[in-house]
Amino acid sequence: MRASKASIVRSVDRPDPSVRIFLFHGPDEAQSRALGARLLEAFAAAKFVIISGAVKSDPAALADEAGALSLFGGKRVIWIEPAGDEITAGVEALLEGPATESPVVAIAGALRKTSALLKLAESSPQAVAYASYVPEGVEAERMVADVGRRYGLKISPPVAARLADSCGNDQAIVAQELQKLALYIDASPQAPRELDHEAIEEPRLLDVAGMAGAGQRLQLAMGDALLQGEGAWVRGVLAAASVDCGRAVSSAGGGINWAFACAGCGGTRGAAAISEHAHRSV
Repeated sequence: MRASKASIVRSVDRPDPSVRIFLFHGPDEAQSRALGARLLEAFAAAKFVIISGAVKSDPAALADEAGALSLFGGKRVIWIEPAGDEITAGVEALLEGPATESPVVAIAGALRKTSALLKLAESSPQAVAYASYVPEGVEAERMVADVGRRYGLKISPPVAARLADSCGNDQAIVAQELQKLALYIDASPQAPRELDHEAIEEPRLLDVAGMAGAGQRLQLAMGDALLQGEGAWVRGVLAAASVDCGRAVSSAGGGINWAFACAGCGGTRGAAAISEHAHRSV
């Protein structure tokens, strides 16, 4: 069946156990992947990837895999990306076969209205098909607010519009940034917090070279913060310091050293927070 904008959130956050396949298609593949990720969370499941070529060469393989029990006893979601008409025969076998253990997520790009896979998914009550388009304007603001609620963030329309614009209306990027900001202000679904403009302001530039020379003092300040029970502050610093510094994360040893590596690679928000706290501590 075809899902609407109003129903898709419910479909992925509270999935119907009778649905065997979720087909996410359309030009906004980032949104399609984000919807698939929400299904993984809803099912508390692990992703099990099958390539479309394997389904094309052996259509029965999809139904067999979906009906199989996990070797480790956990829930699985079968994931096919990219998906197209080549998996239609496999999906037919999936929908016509016996009850399954694992739902299937198929991520497709733009599909024609004449697509056999799309027609099959839209006509079956055991399938959900949704077309993902890049949100704009008010829809983009709603997308940001909806994603923020998952991390315990209360986001006003002006702040949501700013975040949507800075992330290019890309839901995957929005989710990554909001997750960091939630840690930064110590928000969670159990303890929601308001996300304002001040929290997302880019702080004043920091002399990273000077900070590197004061590494010992900064490390002592971080250790002092931990001893004083400021774990939430430290988590926020580590999250914010990770902005634009993936290379530093891979090369650093973790913990406080990780924070310094991030700051040295351009994580100015986290670096500024560390520096300010260090000056207050000495």
